[in-house]
Amino acid sequence: MRQLLLWITVGLFLSVSLHAQDKAMHEAVDGNNAFCFDWMRESYQKNENQMFSPQSISIALSMAYDGAKWRTKWEMSKVMHFQRDDNENHDGWIEYINYFEQIKTPLFYSANAAWIQKEFQFLPEYIKAIEAYKAKVKAVDFRNTLSREDARKQMNAWVENKTQRKIRQLIRKGDVDDQTRLVLINAIYFNAKWQKEFPEKMTSRRLFNGDKNNICEFMHNEGEYAWMQSERYSAIELPYQSELSSMYVILPNSDTDISSLLEEFDGVAFDEMCSSLKKEKLRIGIPKFSLSSRTQMKKQLMKMGMIRAFTEDANFKGMNGKRNLMIDEVIHQAVIEVNEAGTEASAATAVVVREKQHKLVPEFIADRPFIFVIKENKLGSILFAGVLENPLNLSK
Repeated sequence: MRQLLLWITVGLFLSVSLHAQDKAMHEAVDGNNAFCFDWMRESYQKNENQMFSPQSISIALSMAYDGAKWRTKWEMSKVMHFQRDDNENHDGWIEYINYFEQIKTPLFYSANAAWIQKEFQFLPEYIKAIEAYKAKVKAVDFRNTLSREDARKQMNAWVENKTQRKIRQLIRKGDVDDQTRLVLINAIYFNAKWQKEFPEKMTSRRLFNGDKNNICEFMHNEGEYAWMQSERYSAIELPYQSELSSMYVILPNSDTDISSLLEEFDGVAFDEMCSSLKKEKLRIGIPKFSLSSRTQMKKQLMKMGMIRAFTEDANFKGMNGKRNLMIDEVIHQAVIEVNEAGTEASAATAVVVREKQHKLVPEFIADRPFIFVIKENKLGSILFAGVLENPLNLSK
């Protein structure tokens, strides 16, 4: 009887533990989707294409978040929709990574890596936290010019390899310097065939009614597709083979612009849209397209509320036990190609962490044209004034 009770207790414990892990994973996904529409809305610019991977950004910044403390942590959690509890957010993404590693989906894979300054004392528990993301951790020397350039080439080569050479030169010269102490990178690669491929013979040229009204190649097909219409937009699901993934095309009505539509979209609204789709026989036309982008995200993330992480007030004490680290930049690069056969897409995100510089004695060097004013200080009357444009061209 005692043994039976023991097994029941163990079973209940495992059930609760697995439920907690599953809950954390879904909360990580929900947070990622919420950030997706926040970023799309905040960075949208009319007549400019947009392409990014919210998951790549979320995972890369989650690795940095594991070392954040206090106000820095709060701001990151608010912007990225991370769980405030250290373990929940960390465990959620670890479970997500493990889940897709176990099911071995052929659709996409994601990889993580970290390049750390050699002999810089990161906390063992922080290195362990990074390694839990299945991240490759390598020590390099950012202080030395030649070694730094070699490290940059290593990082770019790793990204190229993980993205089937679609993402190149993620880290450019100047993105890392002698104050860099850590670079966290996520790379993601996606390649899938449509469940219903678009016959090439049905591809034809037609007008795309955008800012420039370009003539584009449109793929056409007929069949059953899940779709919906509302007062503001219509949407369709285009599933890929094995139905493990789909593309959703959200088309504003002719009297609705994208910026106003994005104001009402978030992760919850997107889920509601997906659940309202109904299958119906349709004729569809989608333009073939390929996009690429490279974004330095710092300014926009600060505008969204993630401020302290990029300033002297940053607190990443969880990385090395001190408050001498800050994020220098978050670099994101993405590409996508959509054609009759399917979709190929890649993205990579680098979080560059630097050591805070000691405050220098300020300088005032008048090495360019300047105004000069001489006044007496009893009553404040200006005695002389002028502009010096060229010290070598003096007239007597």
